[in-house]
Order: sequence, then C-alpha cells, then structure tokens
Amino acid sequence: HTGSRLNKAFQRAFNVAKQIRSETNIQRGSVSVGSVAVELAEKIFESLRDRQVMVIGAGDTSEKTARALLSRGAHSIIVSNRSYDRAQVLARELNGRAIQFDEWAEEFKKIDIVISSTAAPHYILDRVKLEPLMKLRKNQPLLLIDIAVPRDIEPEVNFLENVYLYNIDDLQAIADDYLKQRRRREEIARCETIIRDKVRALLGAERHPHSASGLPSGFGHESSRAV
Repeated sequence: HTGSRLNKAFQRAFNVAKQIRSETNIQRGSVSVGSVAVELAEKIFESLRDRQVMVIGAGDTSEKTARALLSRGAHSIIVSNRSYDRAQVLARELNGRAIQFDEWAEEFKKIDIVISSTAAPHYILDRVKLEPLMKLRKNQPLLLIDIAVPRDIEPEVNFLENVYLYNIDDLQAIADDYLKQRRRREEIARCETIIRDKVRALLGAERHPHSASGLPSGFGHESSRAV
C-alpha cells in the first residue's frame, strides 16, 4: 500500500509539473518609453512634483513621454520645434508654452528633464555646449531623454557631473528588463496557484480515498495507470 501511495504521489507531482509547463505561457506585454522615463526620473529626483520639462522636437513619442511625466506630477512643459506652429500646437495640448527652436538653450537654467527627438542629422547638444549651461544651473541634476535616431545628444555629456543621459537603446533595454521581471513574477504567481490547487485536491483525495469527486478531472485515470 505504501508503494502504491508513493507511486500515485510521484505520478501526481509529475502531472503538476507538466501542467505548470503547459499553462504558464504569459501573454506578451509591453513597457512604454514614457513609463521607463518616469521610472528613471523618479529615481533621480525622487518626486516629479514641480519638475520642469522641455520637449525638443514635437514627435508622437515625445508627446507621450511628456504626458507620462505630467501624469506623475511634473509641473510645466516647454516645447521647442523647428516648426514654431507645430510647437504651439503641442504646447497647447500639454498646457505648456512654445518657444522658438533657437531659444531652447536659454531655458536650461530652470529645466530638470529634457526629451529630445528632432530629425537633425547632427548633435544639437554636445558636451561643449552643455558644460557652461550646467554651471548656470549650479550643477542641479539634469535628466536627458534622447529618443532621436540619429542621436540628438552627444554621449560625452554623460561624463558631466549630475547629467543623466539615456538614449532610445538604453530605454528599450530597460523596458525589456522590466518586462522580463514582470513576466517572471506573473509566472511564479501562476505556478503557485497551480501547486496550491493540486495540493488541495491531493489532501481532499487522502481524506476521502474512495471518492473520485475529490480529484481534479483526469487524475483518477492517470494515477491508476501509474500503479
């Protein structure tokens, strides 16, 4: 009888493992550039309340990223674009204000976060230009989100004190990592649910050995074949 019980237990454990493998196929999700930008900003500034954001280039991803920051408490938006009309349109949508494209550097003294996405064929911000601007800002932390392809911001600026630059590749890598972690948490929760349900069923079967109703569908046939 002991051998028979062990056989049944092993068979049931095998079936649980098989079910876990077949049923933990988590649907593919997505993590937006905006949500990653918010996460990074909150790590750097702790709170986004009253933080000022500048959008350089009025593209769709820039707009979504700006909206994500506003939703978490960012105070105001300044929009700069080569087309001033387009800058005005986006500024109205974001309850911000538009400035001429050649004026954006003058606003740096009060800006905390920059989202840049122009179609420029060259860097619009490099270390030589940013270094004196950072001194004007008294080296307060500055988060630069460069989602342009090709890049708007020279990677060398990352070597300046209190400058945090993330380009689109960095953001995508972080998003992928978040997604993997989320899927893993979901899979673990799913596995725990399957195991918990099976344990309840097995305990019920032990208490009522002559009742098939205590077993999940298919358990009785599979365990009898294992004996």
